[in-house]
Amino acid sequence: MLTEKLNTIEALKPLPGRGTPPATRRLIHKHNSELYCAALSTYFDGRRCHCYMTTTDFWVYASSLNDASEIKAKARIFGYKNIRTIKVKYSDGEPFITEFAVVVSVTSDLIIGEIAQKFFDILKPVFDDFKMSTLCTHGHYRRYSLTLSSMTEAMALQERIETILSGNDDDSKIKASVQVKRLEMDAFNVHVNFD
Repeated sequence: MLTEKLNTIEALKPLPGRGTPPATRRLIHKHNSELYCAALSTYFDGRRCHCYMTTTDFWVYASSLNDASEIKAKARIFGYKNIRTIKVKYSDGEPFITEFAVVVSVTSDLIIGEIAQKFFDILKPVFDDFKMSTLCTHGHYRRYSLTLSSMTEAMALQERIETILSGNDDDSKIKASVQVKRLEMDAFNVHVNFD
């Protein structure tokens, strides 16, 4: 991933520790963010980029959905899988030239605890069928979610999980709700919540 390359940029200032005055902290973050954005821009063919403090999450601005598709393809080449397109919202009245941005995140999986790991292990054969469209997975105790890049795939995964949880008879039925929710333009969350 680019993160390793970006962290070796010359002139980066060390992240401020405790006790650093807020004004100094802001200046360091601004300085590092400008360096990161300039480097990211070169990796994404001169497109405008945005990141704050670190490169674990960053935006690459796109002029159209086709441009966003190109950015996503390039991010996949760099090894990222949690990539989604958002519509840029205007908040401060300043006009932006672009309407879309691609959000690229290093974070892909967060599975906390033995129970969550067992859930994903048991349903691994099902999840493997959706591996290409899976952006990230999250699981903790009785709540699990997979974020996919396609609504069709998300609906198909929901159906498969519901079929497995319904069992053959009332004794083998597992009480859980499985819902699909749109997160972004191309990110759909399949959420499993056990009762």
